[in-house]
Amino acid sequence: MKQSAGGIYMFNFIILFIIIVFAFLAGIISYNRAFKVNSRIINAIERHEGYNRYAIEEINGILQSLGYNAAETISCPERSGYELKTDGSASTNMFDYCVYRKQEADTAYSTYLVTTYIYMNVPLVNNLFKVPVSSKTNRVYIFSTENK
Repeated sequence: MKQSAGGIYMFNFIILFIIIVFAFLAGIISYNRAFKVNSRIINAIERHEGYNRYAIEEINGILQSLGYNAAETISCPERSGYELKTDGSASTNMFDYCVYRKQEADTAYSTYLVTTYIYMNVPLVNNLFKVPVSSKTNRVYIFSTENK
């Protein structure tokens, strides 16, 4: 009788361990995707010298090919010292990411902050939680008035 009860406890422990390992792996994969999206958005902003219509077109194309989460409404929190560049409308930003700009005083240089999100999709509870991942660009010289 003791061995059968010990076997059940060991079986429950193994199941719990497997669940924890798979949850950890799902978190790592989601973080990798959010970081990859962040990196590609930053590359597009730096390539097009700011967050303008050319960068938006490239970002939307990249995010469609990567399978990043599309959003109906976007809520970007305020960041101190940064101006929000994504306005939340589906026409310019159809994916759930936020772009902020910090203009350097008396210069034409700007620094952009990009925030993407990790979604943990559990089959029984969709989008259990949403964790932000943020990255900054290098200093970008603003050549045109379109980026201001």
